[in-house]
Amino acid sequence: MENRELKRVFDQVKLSPERQEAMLERLLSGERSRKTVKPMKKTVAVLVVAALMLMACAFTVATGLDQRILEYFGGTEEDAQLLAPGFMAVDLTSTAENGAKVHISQVYSDRRSVVVVGEITVPDGTVLNMDNYRFEDWNLRPRGTDGSEPDGGYGSSTIYGGGVIWNDEAPGDNTMSFLQEYHYEVENRDPNIANKLTWATEIECFELTLGNLKGCTEGGEWSTAPVVVPGEWTFDIPLSGKEFGWTVEPEQTIELEGETVQVEEIYLSPVGLSVRLTHENGNLMTLVKAWEAQENGGDPWGYSVVLRDQNGRAIEGSVPYSGYSPYTGQMLLNFDEIYDPAQFQGGTVTILGQTFSLDNLQPVAE
Repeated sequence: MENRELKRVFDQVKLSPERQEAMLERLLSGERSRKTVKPMKKTVAVLVVAALMLMACAFTVATGLDQRILEYFGGTEEDAQLLAPGFMAVDLTSTAENGAKVHISQVYSDRRSVVVVGEITVPDGTVLNMDNYRFEDWNLRPRGTDGSEPDGGYGSSTIYGGGVIWNDEAPGDNTMSFLQEYHYEVENRDPNIANKLTWATEIECFELTLGNLKGCTEGGEWSTAPVVVPGEWTFDIPLSGKEFGWTVEPEQTIELEGETVQVEEIYLSPVGLSVRLTHENGNLMTLVKAWEAQENGGDPWGYSVVLRDQNGRAIEGSVPYSGYSPYTGQMLLNFDEIYDPAQFQGGTVTILGQTFSLDNLQPVAE
């Protein structure tokens, strides 16, 4: 099979010359390495593979989904369709008094996480020669669908930073790009429903404030790292994926020291798992602390959660957060790669030593 046969296929999608050559090499090297396959069947097979790869590339190009978001979650272009419902292209710019601009171009979100992709353009004369960068200050506050101001109507919002990636594509200029992930949970302020976490569907957007860009040398201490670009930048970040993912609200409960703990929600997106606990009498913290000490070697309860797909395979990942208050508890599991949540229907999740069926796992109702 010759290059020109595949190039006719590539003409259907706008790819850079480098990506065309890389894909050609992968496809043709596979053809050259298997001499026992009949030429005609192999030609058809390679064309099919090429078409599938190009469809994935075309989908990524059509949606504008940044490759860095896929790579951050351990995925490839073939996974772009799974993330598409939570993706939104935006055009948000904020300028500090000194002229430094931060522009956010892409947002991915679900009911547990927000990922923003953007870039900072610093004033002329600013030297960007550090090994690592981060914003010294950041704050992500929920804004309600009823138009309330950030934190209006919410007594407690827990926001914690996830991974961050900085990339200086053209060293020497005054622009750098970044990817930042945030995880969140929000509680209602009303004391009459203090044991009820606010659903993500009640949040319209987040107000994101970034402050002071710091730079640090490799192995240096962030506490003493200098501020490279002072300033403050504020944005309204849409929660594009609030109706995205699969969920189940189990009827099964957990008994701890004679008291009942309710698993309010098990939520799955293509990139992670979230489990939320409630206890109507406000004794959850005491009960879970005792379980951690007696049954989990003192480790946080979220570290013991095990998710298995419909084939019984345990899913690998990391736990960025596991916590509780007197009334509520939540843990997050970030997958090592992207999964279709449908494959967990019929699987199980083990929480505080008790196994829950995912037979009733269903897509989030819009």
